[in-house]
Amino acid sequence: MTLKLNLSNITTILACGDLHGKIEPLAFKLQEQHKLKNCVCFCAGDIGLGFHKENYYHQLFKHLNDKLVKSNNYLLLIRGNHDDPAYWNCTQYNTSNILLIPDYTMVQINGKNILCIGGAISVDRILRKQGISYWEGENFQYQEQLLEGIIPNVVITHSSPDFCFPFTKDGITDWMEKDPELRKDVDEERQGHTKVFEKLLKNGAIPSVWIYGHFHSSHLMYYQHTKFVLLNELELYEIK
Repeated sequence: MTLKLNLSNITTILACGDLHGKIEPLAFKLQEQHKLKNCVCFCAGDIGLGFHKENYYHQLFKHLNDKLVKSNNYLLLIRGNHDDPAYWNCTQYNTSNILLIPDYTMVQINGKNILCIGGAISVDRILRKQGISYWEGENFQYQEQLLEGIIPNVVITHSSPDFCFPFTKDGITDWMEKDPELRKDVDEERQGHTKVFEKLLKNGAIPSVWIYGHFHSSHLMYYQHTKFVLLNELELYEIK
């Protein structure tokens, strides 16, 4: 799906790492701390949708939207693993300046084609409660047919290809001992992102930057002419 955003006077395009429910602090950071105006900010997952009742998000988004409109700032939300995917299957939570971006959406803005794909595995899923703090379908899903012919120059995902940082599973050893299927599932997740990268190359795309979150750290590396940027929680990166 291609989403053409005909936004007026946009001067800055940002990406942000995981929110973990801190969407209001993000808005404050953009508008009060950095005094940004005319800005679009892509949020790379773990928005925190699903942990409260639906009306909570309607009220929160309306409250934040009023502030965003005044400064002509926009938040584009990509799903993470700590999100109920159902929120991205409808449009009822969208406001004029806060948009939930479904997986495999290409956002066209200011001459850039930005491919957005969410989802990942919760490494602590074995202790979470279905429908309360964990949701079926949270994982990344590789869908090659949705990549046919597309040529993005920017990619934003929640997780990342397997050649990116982190290079080991040292941080989840304990969780793998408790969850026998976890190693296989996270390997498939990372391998699926690698398939996305390889498919884009076959399409003739050479993304200038690939931005991701999920791993609660910061890292930058280059691989085959693409800059891979891992963003920590609420960390900002300008897409130029």
